[in-house]
Amino acid sequence: GYLHTQQLRPGTYEVMQTDASVVSTEPFYVPLARAGHKVIVVDLSVDRPRPMKNLVQVIDWATEFKLYHYSTTPRSVRNFVDRVSPDHPLTRYGATDPSENYLLALNDRLQSGCTLKGRLIRALMDEHADWSVMFAGFCEIHKAGHFFWQYQDPCHPGFAGEAHPLAAALDMAYAHLDAQLAQVADKAGPDTNI
Repeated sequence: GYLHTQQLRPGTYEVMQTDASVVSTEPFYVPLARAGHKVIVVDLSVDRPRPMKNLVQVIDWATEFKLYHYSTTPRSVRNFVDRVSPDHPLTRYGATDPSENYLLALNDRLQSGCTLKGRLIRALMDEHADWSVMFAGFCEIHKAGHFFWQYQDPCHPGFAGEAHPLAAALDMAYAHLDAQLAQVADKAGPDTNI
């Protein structure tokens, strides 16, 4: 039932504002939690709170598009998030300014956000040590792809040359993400399917 933040009201031509609360199907993790698996979900896109036993959720804490609003399940997890990784640069993020100075600052914000996301995930793994399924979305790389591809691709109309300060921004974003994923994988251990 979810297509976009604005969509037609079913059966009409009336445009309505919408969010993840209209999604009628259960995400993949609900049957797993219901079956007794301890599940941790961090920033799954188009998600909403689903209070249930065996489920820890962090919703729209650090996502590119706010398709719900920052919340947690259980609610007490929010205090934990605020203690462990406060002030992710995307938690209260608005529109992106495409000016070069803004994008230079955005590059730094996305890298620090990726580090904060990795720290939070590892802390949740410690706090809920009996977890058996975990999903974490790193939207930082998505935003980097949108705004930094032009500086890497010589065929892009916005390409500014290999000497531009953002020429390696996308590669750096992937390297930074890979480093965070490696730390999560190390914490998960060699017997964990990834």
